Amino acid sequence: MNFDFDKWADLAQQDPAAFEALRKEIIEETIKGFPSDARRSMDGLQFRIDMERRKSKNPMGSCIRLSNMMKERLYTDSHPVTGAMGDSNCSFDASAQEKKEGEIIPLRKPAGG
Repeated sequence: MNFDFDKWADLAQQDPAAFEALRKEIIEETIKGFPSDARRSMDGLQFRIDMERRKSKNPMGSCIRLSNMMKERLYTDSHPVTGAMGDSNCSFDASAQEKKEGEIIPLRKPAGG
């Protein structure tokens, strides 16, 4: 498929309903192109994407939610043990990534070593 960004951007601005209908059609066609054993998984993934988009109040919120979803997927695929354990030290929430300060302890060689 040849993607024409300007065409899609114009359609989104001029006729959002047509843009959304065409977007859904392209996604459905793409999923139908997967082998039958992968289609259910792709349908499930698209459902999750649609739900994250629906929960968002604006396009930027949607983008952040989907980015976090991809990071979570990457993390659990890359680190299946810690990802499956739900490591509470790992946060993908941008608002939780605040600067933390702590004491710096200098490392010194042991005497006589």
